[in-house]
Formats: sequence, structure tokens, C-alpha cells
Amino acid sequence: IGFKLPALSSGESVTGGSFSIEMTRAARDPSGGLDLYGLGYRSSSAVKVGDFYQGSFGGDSTDAWALEDDFVGSDASTGRVSSASSAEIGAYVAAQYAAGAGEGDYVFIRLSPSANESDYKFWEFDSANSGDEPVLELSIGDSNGGGEVPSNGAPYVASGLSARTAVEGSAFSYAIPGGAFADPDGDSLSYVASGVPSWLSFNGSTFTGTPSSAPSSHSITVRASDPS
Repeated sequence: IGFKLPALSSGESVTGGSFSIEMTRAARDPSGGLDLYGLGYRSSSAVKVGDFYQGSFGGDSTDAWALEDDFVGSDASTGRVSSASSAEIGAYVAAQYAAGAGEGDYVFIRLSPSANESDYKFWEFDSANSGDEPVLELSIGDSNGGGEVPSNGAPYVASGLSARTAVEGSAFSYAIPGGAFADPDGDSLSYVASGVPSWLSFNGSTFTGTPSSAPSSHSITVRASDPS
């Protein structure tokens, strides 16, 4: 799971952190649990095939950080699962900054099975689009005496957007509802849209246009971003 790193001002450093995720199902009684790892930073959020690992905790021969053994136990129930050690995650992220990571780079939290699972045994978790998205929180200390600075949380889909119908020759208008997206820090959001048909325009908040012929079905993607 990739997380974009915030900017650190002069004198600031990561002093702690936590990770949490919403588990919705453990199918067919997995025999082991899930261990927590941190992967080396990248400029891209892309996940690689070589990122996969399953086996004993700490047995990964790559540069992955072993963060927590049995993060999800074999007998864990559904619900929010949170990391136990703030210091370990903080040290991992701080090491990525020390290695050259900066604002806009990505760190990755990996959940790895501690045993070879077969017979379609697996776990299910909520995604970033569900409203119960995975969260990586960082504590940022200020050596200049400013205490801790809260990290920036990414916006997420809240109520979402519903389908709309346009009529040939009639003006169409649809404004993004205020509750469609949310930001955990209360930041104001900006929007971009892709897949917009030629007869329709988007000004950052509202779709407007008049189809000259009977419109076909279109799938439009709207992405929200905050200032940080």
C-alpha cells in the first residue's frame, strides 16, 4: 500500500508513526497471520511483482523493514487493525527521508502472510475508495521547539458521485456535491476529471454542456486532491 510523503521543513523529523487498516473478511481460515513490513521509498506509487513475500517474519532478503510480527493474527476478527509500535514505523519512515526521500515520494506498507497459504485462503481489507481507507499517520517533531506537527492525510471518497442523464438538445449541469469527497484534515479540495466527452466541459467544480445528439453512456473519473 503506497503512501505519499509530506514535506519536512528545516529542523523537522519523523519521530513516530502508526498504520491501521479495516479488515472485512478472513476467508477459509488462513493457517497463519499477516506480518507488517515497510518497503524502500520510490518516486512512483506503482507496486512491483517483486514486492511480494510470504514466509517467516524477518526472513525477507530484500531491504524491506520488518515492522511487526503477527500484525493480523490467525484468529483475528474483522474491524480496524492498528499497529502496536509507534517507534518502529517512525524509524522506518525517518530512514527513508535519510536515504533521500522527499515530498511526493512514496513509502509502502506491506502485509505478508507468515505461512504458505493454499486452497484460496485469504484476507480482505477496505480500499482507499471505501471511506475506511488504510491510514499511515506520522508524528513529526520540530527540533526548533515547535513540538509535533500533524502529518497530512489524503482525501478519500465519502458519499461519492451518482449517475446522471443528459437529454439531446437540453442544457446539462451537474455540480460535485459537497459531501462526495472528504479530507481527514478538513482541507479544501480541488478536482480534476478525465474521460469527459467532447460536448461536456468541467471547470473544477461543475460539469456543463449541451449534447447535440443522443448521448451515449460515458464513464467519467473525478479525482480529489488537497493542497499538501
